[in-house]
Amino acid sequence: MKQGVAQLYGPLRCFEDEDEDDQLAFCRARGGCPLCQGERKGWFDALLDSADREWARFTAPEEYPFTAGQNGIHETTCSVVARHNPATYARPTGPTYVEALRRYAHSVDPYSGRSDFDGDQNYPRMHSMTTEEAHQWISKNTGPKGGRNYKRCARCGPAV
Repeated sequence: MKQGVAQLYGPLRCFEDEDEDDQLAFCRARGGCPLCQGERKGWFDALLDSADREWARFTAPEEYPFTAGQNGIHETTCSVVARHNPATYARPTGPTYVEALRRYAHSVDPYSGRSDFDGDQNYPRMHSMTTEEAHQWISKNTGPKGGRNYKRCARCGPAV
């Protein structure tokens, strides 16, 4: 009976119907699971690749002078941007990577894409841009109702 369950567990994606905390405990005890070793690993690695690019941009304000977040656009050196980004960032490796992957894989909602990664302050949260990219961002985020999705930071007042 156990062999039959073991053979069908992964292919039938039975893990998707289990409690997240139970899945995570099972994963840690066994040293991995179908969620961590499957498609969600690829999703997580893609998020880390994006975080690496964002950090490189954020740390080069002379090349990327503007940064956009959920609430508008700022100068990259603005204190609001610094508050929403980590003080230091390094891509996780070794056991730190494995644990971060597990936390992500067992918290992501495959339908919405939302996960614990979205609120994790260890990763860059905002998008730094060149002046040209900032103009494109403003154009894209200024809709028929004016600047509903676009506003300039009241603190730094970026001159885009």
